[in-house]
Amino acid sequence: MQIKEATNYTLISSDEDSFKEFQKSVFKKINDFDKKHLILQISEKLNIDKKDFLLFLKIAEQKKEKVPLLYS
Repeated sequence: MQIKEATNYTLISSDEDSFKEFQKSVFKKINDFDKKHLILQISEKLNIDKKDFLLFLKIAEQKKEKVPLLYS
């Protein structure tokens, strides 16, 4: 996972071999990103399905509501 900080957002790019690995990497650091907007750049080489991607939508909703995220 590559992380690039900008003034108003943080760009997180996948460099893992699988979507599950990328997901785990993001979840380990998700609470570090509570002050800025997040942009996830997922490699088209990774196979993802709708169910996996919708999990990030749930995280976005929780961040919007400022609910502490409990992922590890």
